[in-house]
Amino acid sequence: MPIMTITSDWSRGDYYLPSLKGGLMSLYLACKEQNKIPATDFFNIVDISNTVKPFDISGACFILRNSYRHYPDGSIHILAVESELHDGADMVVVKADGHYFIAPDDGRFALLLKMDGKEQAYRLSGSHAEEGAPMGFTALDLFKEGVRHILEGSLEELDRVSLRSAVNECAAVTSNRIVGRVVYIDSYGNAITNITRESFFKVVTSAMVNGAKDISCVIFVQGPYLKIENISEGYWDVEPGEELAFFNSLDQLELAINGGNFAQMEGIDTTAEVVMKFAFEK
Repeated sequence: MPIMTITSDWSRGDYYLPSLKGGLMSLYLACKEQNKIPATDFFNIVDISNTVKPFDISGACFILRNSYRHYPDGSIHILAVESELHDGADMVVVKADGHYFIAPDDGRFALLLKMDGKEQAYRLSGSHAEEGAPMGFTALDLFKEGVRHILEGSLEELDRVSLRSAVNECAAVTSNRIVGRVVYIDSYGNAITNITRESFFKVVTSAMVNGAKDISCVIFVQGPYLKIENISEGYWDVEPGEELAFFNSLDQLELAINGGNFAQMEGIDTTAEVVMKFAFEK
């Protein structure tokens, strides 16, 4: 049972999304009629998110990266955010981690996957020829072509390519400081950073090995004036209306207000720098 997911900045009020879904359904039925897939098989289209901010590739990759593993192996994930091809980018099908991904090869896969060298990327024919065509039509045809090759098991007919590299921004870690930034703001206004639990414990463990016994940490957000002096276990560790920082289920540092909208209250967006400063006493 193929499962296809869609992550896009195509609002439900436009025709792009229903055109893609209708095209995928028609393609699937055509493959069944041509006996290219089992006649008893069926498929399901799942919306992961279609409310991604326009052209927000980083935000879309964050959502899909933390969602796709919950779907069965063999699922097909279409990433339709800024899907018009430009700057020489190809539309590609990538097989990685037991899943299939279809998206422009513009560096975004470095934000989406581990890029451990095990991924297999295939360039869809027509990518260059279609370049510059209106958004929605080019993407629709190429997404359908990618799904068709996956369903028919004919990816090997396509050219193998190496994915474009891009900087996957990680927090900078020193012996007494971690410098990161906000990478995603959820619908509640909670600000999720690229500072991981692993990097936090790396600093703490190193300090303990060097004899530190009393370790304290202060978190500064967007300068020296907004600071959080404790790391909590979760939202309810503080009183309603109070700010807090904690490592969430993704093992990433999250900044929030219990019962409030942190990003709105503090004027935070995904450009905000976050610094964890450590102090040690032996």
